[in-house]
Amino acid sequence: MTSFEEESKVSWSVCPKFVPAEGATRFRLVSYNMLAQSYIGFSYYSYSPSDCLYWRNRSKATLTLLGELRSDFLCLQELDEYAFYKTRLETYGYYSVYIQRDGWGPDGCGIFYKHNVAELLIKDTIEYNDLAESCYDDDLGHNDDGYYDDHLGRNCVGIMAAFRLRCGPSNHIVIVANTHIFWDPWLSHVKFAQAKYLTQRLVEFKTLVSTKFECAEPSIIVAGDFNSIPNSMVYKYLISSHPDSKLWIENNEAVTEVESFEEETEVESFEEETEVESDSKLWIENNEAVTEVESFEEPEVESFEEPEVESFEEPAPIPLCSVYALVKGREPKFTNCQPEFKDTLDYIFFSPSGLITPVSVLELPDSTTSADVIGGLPNFYHPSDHLPLAAEFEIRKIKSA
Repeated sequence: MTSFEEESKVSWSVCPKFVPAEGATRFRLVSYNMLAQSYIGFSYYSYSPSDCLYWRNRSKATLTLLGELRSDFLCLQELDEYAFYKTRLETYGYYSVYIQRDGWGPDGCGIFYKHNVAELLIKDTIEYNDLAESCYDDDLGHNDDGYYDDHLGRNCVGIMAAFRLRCGPSNHIVIVANTHIFWDPWLSHVKFAQAKYLTQRLVEFKTLVSTKFECAEPSIIVAGDFNSIPNSMVYKYLISSHPDSKLWIENNEAVTEVESFEEETEVESFEEETEVESDSKLWIENNEAVTEVESFEEPEVESFEEPEVESFEEPAPIPLCSVYALVKGREPKFTNCQPEFKDTLDYIFFSPSGLITPVSVLELPDSTTSADVIGGLPNFYHPSDHLPLAAEFEIRKIKSA
């Protein structure tokens, strides 16, 4: 059995602007897509050592990893062995709330919390299949042929819970939301609809909590696997109400451009220098334009043309910012690492206020050549194809009027 009292081996990066407040309370929160055991395909993960894919080894490695992070809250996605983890984590003082996906999906989202740190006040669940029933989003241009009804029902879920910290300000509440957004890159409109629905439900839940428990401004943290990279419309929408959102997007895009250039310069087949004619730039631009059109038209997902989400008229109804972008100036280089794909899909967002501030974030590998990720995940270091995110927050005392 994993011991949660062993010395932690992880490193943390402190927010450069952080100034400790007197009498404040701190807590840690983890977001982690665990990779459901039911989704493990030995042929799909043929690059992984076979021994690290077996349930007995993966479950032990997962508990070890969670123990090293020493977190007060665990937001877990693709949790398909809830009874197993519930029993094991209760041994270490964690209580939990959970929602399982509808339909064929055996996994779901769970929030585990240290009972001696936080008191659960109320919870609510998010079932994105509700979108298919209501088609509430006018931006998607709902029509009468059932098009959006058919594609919005994806059995994705989320869960929200309101907590009162036992050592924090007596009348302050922290709302923690955990979600798993749809994965398919060719159904970006579905992801966008889910992101909008998430923020709508968060606003409703915040209003309920504020009224029911007489807390004027609950702190909000939203964690999960959003299956959306930092330059996606989902990401841009979620942070759109924060004044620094443009800066974070520019920083993320700058990092992406540098990485893309570095990858291009490593092409071995282009070793000899060639003369570049004056019209080369025009040809390259034309070729890229054709390639973009071909790559968009080529995939056929259930024989329909995807409505690309290129913009949104109104910002998110709740101001959110990424804790990693705030602390590090940009998102991690990747949170999902496979031989054919590496990028950031997972985030911890929070709603800034004078009451909650980030202290530090968990350091993540900055290169796919790092010893613990080389060759792709999962492996013996990481039991999932995702990396865990973690952040420490400080809740400050409410000033008397």
